Amino acid sequence: CPPKDMRGQHSTRPNKLQEDVTLAIMNHIKSFRGRKSHYTLGATRKVYLPDTLNVAKMHSFYLQSHPPESEVSYETYRYIFNTKFNIGFGYPRKDTCAQCDELEQKISFARAQLESESDRQLHQLTTNREIHHRKAETFYTRKRQARERASADATTEAIVFDYQKNLNVPNKTSNDVYYKRQLTFISFNIHVLSTNTAYFYCYDETIAKKGADEVCSMLHNFFVHHLAPEVKTLELFCDGCSGQNKNYTLLRFLHMLVHKEKRFQNIRLRFPIRGHSYLECDRDMALVNQKADIDLPHQWHQVIESARVKPSPYIVISCKQDMFKTFTEHLKPAYRATCPIKTRPVREFFVDMAHSQTISFRDSWNGATESAVVVSRSKQTPPPLRQSFTSPIPISREKYQDLQCLKKLCSPENQEFFTNLSVVGVESSSQAEDSDSDLDY
Repeated sequence: CPPKDMRGQHSTRPNKLQEDVTLAIMNHIKSFRGRKSHYTLGATRKVYLPDTLNVAKMHSFYLQSHPPESEVSYETYRYIFNTKFNIGFGYPRKDTCAQCDELEQKISFARAQLESESDRQLHQLTTNREIHHRKAETFYTRKRQARERASADATTEAIVFDYQKNLNVPNKTSNDVYYKRQLTFISFNIHVLSTNTAYFYCYDETIAKKGADEVCSMLHNFFVHHLAPEVKTLELFCDGCSGQNKNYTLLRFLHMLVHKEKRFQNIRLRFPIRGHSYLECDRDMALVNQKADIDLPHQWHQVIESARVKPSPYIVISCKQDMFKTFTEHLKPAYRATCPIKTRPVREFFVDMAHSQTISFRDSWNGATESAVVVSRSKQTPPPLRQSFTSPIPISREKYQDLQCLKKLCSPENQEFFTNLSVVGVESSSQAEDSDSDLDY
């Protein structure tokens, strides 16, 4: 019989990577704080790390934090990074529409696989894609027309509003920040289309949260203090995030502005097609230097103010807790308990002085307008408009621990800010300091 091939059957492999070293590399890669894409609407397992990182830098961090016996070459580290993980660097700058992607895939498949008798199906898919793109373009056309109306008529204004990308405090280039939780700095952008003036309402996570009450509070402040009193027709544009913009609290708030406060005669609220929501707010944020060296929250104010010169610098408003009000609680008695409108498919909402009981809406840009009664029959007196928060919002003990490590990267005079942060389960900052011995650094 022919000799048996014994190649590869031996166990002498001096260059084989040890299992514990492989595990150490994988654990090190997992220790970096990644996140899924904010923009890609289709399901994906891909995780993104900050664009300030790369594989070579991660490998150098690994060598610094592991003993010599665990050292590996860059090629080995890179091989495990590429084969064991689905990780990218930076974040997509433009929205990817799930429906566009789906239609593109179906069209490509149809062109490659379908026979001539199935041309009708290919034509239908192409038509669906064209209709979808036209719907998306209609939103931008309506926004452009609103800008023109606002520029020509002093009683009309059009604004775009949205929350911006969260920023970190402190914001440093040290490798420690990739492993630690940082304080969140929040900015809410209002862009006036007629003048291209941009307002940034700024606060950190100890001041307020990011919900419908906060959106209504900042819009109310803008309407009272920064919008000309002669404006009676208001056109609003924002994305369809249900937790912040497309919800019953905001609809009741707009109805209140027209029928209770008599601030406006009519308001129109429009939402873009999902996946096609690149707005002026995104352009405003793109000019901000998000890699600036920051110790304290108020230093972000200076970075934002200096981000643009023409047509005018950004206007930064530092939000205090007395700005944020409990609009959801305040509006509840005057309106129906549950929203009578299925908000998800709605493209436009209308609030008009001539219709005091209803809000009008439509699901398509050129379809028929429907109306729904939102005002309650109850004569119950609404509770007073209270302040949402009367003391700093505490952060988690884990985040507090991480910030105590990161504050060492800040100048000595700025470190006290992090020491005095409120902590969940600790009554005061002094107690938090006393309990430091219980925290595992």
